[in-house]
Amino acid sequence: MRALKIDFVQDRFAALWWTTASIGLVISLLVWSYRLQQKIDLKEQAQDQLAELQQAQKQSQIEARKPLNAQQKKLLQIASELNMDLNPVFAVVENVNVAGTLLKTMQLDKTSGTLRLEFQMEDSNKASEISQALNAGNESHPWVLERITSQNFSTNASVNSAVGGLQPQENRFKAQGSWYVRITGM
Repeated sequence: MRALKIDFVQDRFAALWWTTASIGLVISLLVWSYRLQQKIDLKEQAQDQLAELQQAQKQSQIEARKPLNAQQKKLLQIASELNMDLNPVFAVVENVNVAGTLLKTMQLDKTSGTLRLEFQMEDSNKASEISQALNAGNESHPWVLERITSQNFSTNASVNSAVGGLQPQENRFKAQGSWYVRITGM
């Protein structure tokens, strides 16, 4: 029996097929090595960034251990004052409702950390009612009566709702009192 020889590719195209396959293999290897190099470069960049971050963290820890200078202390104090919640203090002031009294002034002094209120009163006996109203619900009684002055105080004018105009108000306020509270202690 004779062996059959089947040739699917003619000999004249064999060199072309081997050349094409070789070029494809070379291109595939080049693409693979390029991508591998990119991954290596990204890994090195990530390691460099991590090293920089660790160095910055060590430097910030060293800086944190250093004593603060006067300017840094002042900036920290200002930042804490800006973050201070004054709503509880103002809520107390808003809820004071004592008949025969008038809140005349409210002064916030940030340097001493105090809030000062001045009330005008029909008589000096209202001072105890104002103190009770200011300290209501707070067992430590942070509001302190600073002084009471008894004399004739008058306000300039009041609105007369029946007439719709301004008329001088009677001299009904005979005393004035001043209270203060440390804001940091509230």
